[in-house]
Amino acid sequence: MAKRRNRKNRSGGKQKPRSDQPKEESPRSLAVTVGWMLATLATALALVVAAVTASLHSVLSGGMFLAVSRYLLLTAVITGTVTLALIPVVRKARADRPPPAVEWTAIGIGLLPWLWLIWILL
Repeated sequence: MAKRRNRKNRSGGKQKPRSDQPKEESPRSLAVTVGWMLATLATALALVVAAVTASLHSVLSGGMFLAVSRYLLLTAVITGTVTLALIPVVRKARADRPPPAVEWTAIGIGLLPWLWLIWILL
């Protein structure tokens, strides 16, 4: 059997920190990021439920589905605005920027209620 040789640590016992390790985030940056993602998810959920209730209005009789759809659209407009407003705050607060796909998805979700509202009003 071949014996393995023990390799000595040539760096003198000190390991250099790796540059690809994530940077430590402050509690403020984590709170802003969580708030941003919650606003994005609330906007998406309000849009989905508003679309479902708007489609139920066309199938079933009664105006309550349309009213609920409009209230949820207003909620989506408000939370979408919060989502869009928090993007520069998150960029500034975090040590590392969020991935571009996440940013563009949040921008799309934040703009969609405004586009839907403009489409309804025109």
